[in-house]
Amino acid sequence: MRLIARTLVGAALISSVAVIGASASASAATACPARSMAPKFAAWGDQNQYFVSPEGTFEGASRSWTRAGGAAVVADQAPWRVNGSDHSKAMRLPAGASITATAFCVAANEESLRFFFKSPGSGSLSIQMTVANDHGQAMNTYGFATAQAGWGVSPITNMPSLRDSNGDQWVTLTFRSSGGTWLVDDVMVDPWISR
Repeated sequence: MRLIARTLVGAALISSVAVIGASASASAATACPARSMAPKFAAWGDQNQYFVSPEGTFEGASRSWTRAGGAAVVADQAPWRVNGSDHSKAMRLPAGASITATAFCVAANEESLRFFFKSPGSGSLSIQMTVANDHGQAMNTYGFATAQAGWGVSPITNMPSLRDSNGDQWVTLTFRSSGGTWLVDDVMVDPWISR
């Protein structure tokens, strides 16, 4: 199967949804902050507006991301530099490594994400999206693989939906490399319902 820019094969190797159960989330009562948005993926035919997830460009200290298995910020960058020509970093995930974002608020019309990745041409990269509110948690897991080494752009990847009475939920993202060393950059959320 060929997808965005012909760089991904098997873009949904794993696609599962699970409702995990009730949890008390005091954070879910807090309204989501204002967003700075732009059509970051217009070059790939996607005119939707996106905002960068917290520290999703990996340019700073990236304290919003917990690292395991040797994951580290490195001097490399998706060549399209959609978030500024001065950006120069990405997150490196050797085989078996993972990064997990601190939970952040997504509003009723914020339902999908996209990101840039650098594939080694083997192995796979998975992303687990866990959402929570005062009523419980739900989780989607997707796997990505490509036989072509180099930088690419992910397809639109939908989050599970488990909204509170305001339509908000909190999302935690976990990226994990399974074979080969992958890079991840510019993790962004679509703030309009997919069309």
